[in-house]
Amino acid sequence: MARRTAVERFFAKVNMKGLDDCWLWTAATIGSQRNEGARYGRFWYEGRMVIAHRWAYEHWIGPIPDDYDVHHTCRNTLCVNPRHLKAELSEDHSVESANHRHGREQKEKIPF
Repeated sequence: MARRTAVERFFAKVNMKGLDDCWLWTAATIGSQRNEGARYGRFWYEGRMVIAHRWAYEHWIGPIPDDYDVHHTCRNTLCVNPRHLKAELSEDHSVESANHRHGREQKEKIPF
């Protein structure tokens, strides 16, 4: 029996609906020390445990620059859809996450 590729193993742990919907991680998770209550997917890749959304970003978008975090634009930390992931400076990501948790996120202004 052939060994499954990393992509096959990854998608075996994802509840994927449409291309623009959240792709929810359904396997092992780890809690965040910085973001209270947040859970992030994780899985084994090349002999080490990796964070699933970061692996998705690197696999489909590219390397994560130094001092950057991967932000979930959908605000769902179990989402691994690369269309919902964006690299942000770590300090900007921390401020934005804290503002959202405390209800201080700026709302987009509607021009009408």
